[in-house]
Parts: sequence; structure tokens; C-alpha cells
Amino acid sequence: MDDSPYGGQCLSFGSFKLRETTGGERLDLTVLYRNHFYIEKLLGNLIGLGRLMAFVAAEAEVSVGALTVMSTQAQVDGRKGRPAPR
Repeated sequence: MDDSPYGGQCLSFGSFKLRETTGGERLDLTVLYRNHFYIEKLLGNLIGLGRLMAFVAAEAEVSVGALTVMSTQAQVDGRKGRPAPR
């Protein structure tokens, strides 16, 4: 059993795609989150995904492209049982 206050893993899917542009190839990343807690988790998730994209793009010797984040459920509040920061 997972002891996470968020109910387990939230990142469900990720897909890298190479896209040809006039400036060369770019690496795009699309991810799907099961749940997203915007105030407590979104910024950290975006920073981590950006770093992951930069690493993979550098290894593939292409430019970083678009990051698309989808959430099947999103909450604009704090942890369960705690009010949102003001």
C-alpha cells in the first residue's frame, strides 16, 4: 500500500516525439497526470519535466520543443484536509 497523501503515482503516461521544423529537429514531450494538485505540485512537476526534456534533447542532439501537460483531474488547493494557501 502506498502511504502518499495524494493516493499514489500521478504521472500516468509520457511520450517523446521528434518534430521537424525549419530550424531543425525539436523534441516535444506530452504527459498525462491522473491527478494534479496545482498549488503544491505543479511547479515542481514542470521544472522536473523541463529538466528531463533538456537532458533527453541534449543526448539526442536536438532542440527542446513543446511540453504539453494534461490532467484527468486537477485541484487548485492544498493537500487533502488542508485549506488552500491565501
